[in-house]
Amino acid sequence: MEEQVPHELSSAAHRAAGLKQVLKAIQAGRAVKVFMALDAQEHLQEQLMQAAQAHGVPLETVPTMKELGRLSGIQVPSAAAAVLSG
Repeated sequence: MEEQVPHELSSAAHRAAGLKQVLKAIQAGRAVKVFMALDAQEHLQEQLMQAAQAHGVPLETVPTMKELGRLSGIQVPSAAAAVLSG
């Protein structure tokens, strides 16, 4: 499954990185799939899980924020990322 995560994020035409952007995308109905870093602060994980569940968006975990940031194509660690609809 680990190889699928970078492929999904790197090949996505539209994506969001960072908790605020991902939460906005979920609430707007644009998030197709959400990725969460397991080393993000617990309250951020809970907020993200609740939003994804409430809007029926699948959520997958990634071991670290550093890895998720890299997979998202940004230079900084990220607690969350999402593949967006066009």
